[in-house]
Amino acid sequence: MIRQLIITLCMLLTCAVSQAQTPVTLNPQTEMIPLAGHMSWLNDPHAKLSVESARAAAGWRPLPGELHAGFTAAAVWLRFDVEQPRAAQREWLLEVDNALLDDVRLYQQDADGRWTNLRAGMSVRHSAWPLDTRSPTFRIDLSPGRHPLILRLQARTPLYSAIRLWQPQGHNAMSRSESLALGVYIGMFALLTLFQLFFWISTRESVSGAYVVYASLLFLLGLMATGYVQNALDWPGSITSFVFSLALCIILIAGARYSFLQLELPAIMPRLSRIGLRLVGGVSVISYALVLAGYFSLAIGLAQGLALLGSLFMLGLAIVLMRRGHVPAQIFFVSLCILKVGLVIRSLRIAGMLESNLLTDYSFQVSAILHLIIISQFIVYRYNALKRVLSVEQQARQEQQDFVGMVSHEFRTPLAIINTSIEQLAANLHAPPEKTLNRCTNIKNAARRMSDLMDEYLTLDRLESTSSPASLQLQPCRLPKLLADSTVDWPRERIRLTARDLPENFICDARLLQIALRNLLANAHRHSPRDAVIELDVTGDAHGGLLVVVNDHGDGIATDEIPRLFQKYFRGRSAIAKPGAGLGLFLVDRIVGLHGGRVLVTSTLGAGSTFEIRLPAITPRSLAFQGEAGTAAPVRPRVVDSIAKR
Repeated sequence: MIRQLIITLCMLLTCAVSQAQTPVTLNPQTEMIPLAGHMSWLNDPHAKLSVESARAAAGWRPLPGELHAGFTAAAVWLRFDVEQPRAAQREWLLEVDNALLDDVRLYQQDADGRWTNLRAGMSVRHSAWPLDTRSPTFRIDLSPGRHPLILRLQARTPLYSAIRLWQPQGHNAMSRSESLALGVYIGMFALLTLFQLFFWISTRESVSGAYVVYASLLFLLGLMATGYVQNALDWPGSITSFVFSLALCIILIAGARYSFLQLELPAIMPRLSRIGLRLVGGVSVISYALVLAGYFSLAIGLAQGLALLGSLFMLGLAIVLMRRGHVPAQIFFVSLCILKVGLVIRSLRIAGMLESNLLTDYSFQVSAILHLIIISQFIVYRYNALKRVLSVEQQARQEQQDFVGMVSHEFRTPLAIINTSIEQLAANLHAPPEKTLNRCTNIKNAARRMSDLMDEYLTLDRLESTSSPASLQLQPCRLPKLLADSTVDWPRERIRLTARDLPENFICDARLLQIALRNLLANAHRHSPRDAVIELDVTGDAHGGLLVVVNDHGDGIATDEIPRLFQKYFRGRSAIAKPGAGLGLFLVDRIVGLHGGRVLVTSTLGAGSTFEIRLPAITPRSLAFQGEAGTAAPVRPRVVDSIAKR
């Protein structure tokens, strides 16, 4: 039984070897022929074998897929046979698809049986390559029959490659597609980077500056992986390795700094941010020191290992912050996952587990573009959000300064009147009674002005802390008493009150509504001639709502000032020389709005103004009573828009 199993395994191994060494038959109808599954490989640990020694060596093994040897200082030999049919195209191109290989040599036998070789790779200047292509490519001229070909590969980066045979026209078409894709790639990267660069120059936003450095290094590494940079600049392998390793080490620091800033770690986790940056910086310095010492593979492996562990740590940290509702962590998680998906696809492609095509070959570049687009948009969104918050804070600070200035100015005038009147009373104790009465009236009016100002400021403070009608102190009130209290500060001949069809119990915040009515009347009083009558007309409707109309025959309001009339601290041109804090109409609009109503104004210069307050009914069911004492609780009123239904 065991003997039979051994024989079966040997037969399977023999079949696998024979399949791996099956010659490649060229088909003139096929533009590209992959060599995966048709090659054998030999490991040359000291990289000292000649082609004859390598061919005669006993360590050849079948290569079932594409080459993927990882980091190795050894040279790898590949051999395969090509079968050229009769009357077929003689010229083919052999492509070794890895622009970062140091030394690529193609050996083929001439007519006398001698081995000749062609060289390419980073150890050879691009100008000396056999063909001006992105990755090492050789032109081979094949006569009918079988031709043995041998490749020798060596690299300081991971040694992997897809090897293909191309017809020249097929290779040219593929190169044009690659150039078009590269142009789109460079254009997108340039747009994103330049946009963020100008954004950083104009805003000095630290996240944007870190993004520019990170994106530039990511772009450089992606472009060097395709071979275009070193080929266009004709760099020797030493310069290419120097720049590539330096960029790889610096991007660790740039990526860590950008990631920390995007997650806002310096603000929420400052200690972790400092330790993380120092750790990454230390490993980057050690990695580059190893590069300079000649331990390239160890240095790159250390840098890539740190990048992998750092990515996993940052993803875990982002998940933790996401669970706390941290929005930047959500964007960071999505963008980093997209980048890592591209790297995984590229790794699977290198390992031969995915077929070679434009998407899998350039998955890293595509994912890097998407990654940068997402974080670029988030940086702009984040900046605009912070700018809006800062604008609100600056507005609040300005309003506070205006408030302090207004208070000091408005209180100074009545205080000066009181002080002057008291000095006059003290200096003329035996003055005629009418003069004494006039001075006492001045003191009374000044004190009332101060009391009114205090009421306005206290009302403003209450309304500033009120975000909804739920905080209103709603109670049924008797409108005749509320109207009488609102007009008590003026002589009867000054205000003509007309009330019709008033609801018996109107539900409202009586204190605030009285302030709104008094402010409207005070505004009309200030801007009307002394002998003019101010008309106050209050009418109830069939649904329990109110229409309040205040009509004066004063200065009128300019058309361009009406849209700003209810803004806080706004005072029109006609009010500049008159007392006031610019809060009265603002409070009116705010109080009416909290009651579910609205304020309308019409005015004609020189003829007067009309203010209409439309208040809907608030039903008794809107009031909630709690506790054994049955006190009213602040609730959100259920509003019936009675005016709109009329």
